[in-house]
Amino acid sequence: MAPADEETTPRAHRWLSTGASYGQQSANDMEPHDLTLVAESQVKRRREYAEQLQPLSDQDLPSALRGNPAYLLHYGFECALPRYQGDPSVKDAFSRSQANVRSMTKKIANVNKALTGNSEVEVMPPLRQAFTITDAARPRDIFVLGLYSSDTPNPPHYSEADIERILEELRKEFGAVERPMWYWSERRHGADTHNFQPFDEVYPRHPVTANP
Repeated sequence: MAPADEETTPRAHRWLSTGASYGQQSANDMEPHDLTLVAESQVKRRREYAEQLQPLSDQDLPSALRGNPAYLLHYGFECALPRYQGDPSVKDAFSRSQANVRSMTKKIANVNKALTGNSEVEVMPPLRQAFTITDAARPRDIFVLGLYSSDTPNPPHYSEADIERILEELRKEFGAVERPMWYWSERRHGADTHNFQPFDEVYPRHPVTANP
C-alpha cells in the first residue's frame, strides 16, 4: 500500500484578515467589536467554501481533476477526532487539545502498524493525515486520513478487500468510519488560502462543473 502524497505548501495560518472592508488595519489596531466581526465573517466564508467543495466519490471525481495541477484533492477516510479522556480537573483548552493530538497520533500509528505489521511504519505509513476541507457544520470534530492524492503519479490500486481491511482497523480506533471519498485540499482551496474572498470570485466556474 502506498502512502498519500504530502503537500509541501505550509498550512494556511488562520489569522484575522486585513481585507479591504477593514482597510489596512492590523489585528492589534482593531477594536474588540471589529475583531469579532472579522472572525465571524471568516467562519461564514469557510462554511461557504465547505458547502461548495463537498467530498466526491471516486465515481463522481471528473477525470480532468486527476493530475490537474490547478486542483488538489486527497482520497481518504473521514474520522472523528478523539475526545479528551484525561484528568477532568484539567480545564486548560490548550492542554486538552495537546492530549487529543497525542491520542489521535497514537491511534493512527496503531492502524498503520496493524495494516503493515511493521512497528517502524511511521517512516512511510499507508495512511497519513491530509489537511482537507471537511463538513462545514463540524470542522473541528473530524479529520481525514489520506491514502493518496489527485496529483500522485501512478496512484496505487486498492482492492475491495484492501478497503474493507482498512475500514476494519480504522473503526477499531475511531468508531464509525465511512468508505473513502475525495476531499479538497484545505491548503490549496480553503477560504484562508484565498484571503477569504467570496467563493464565486475565486472560482467563477465551479471546479467540478468546469471539468466535465
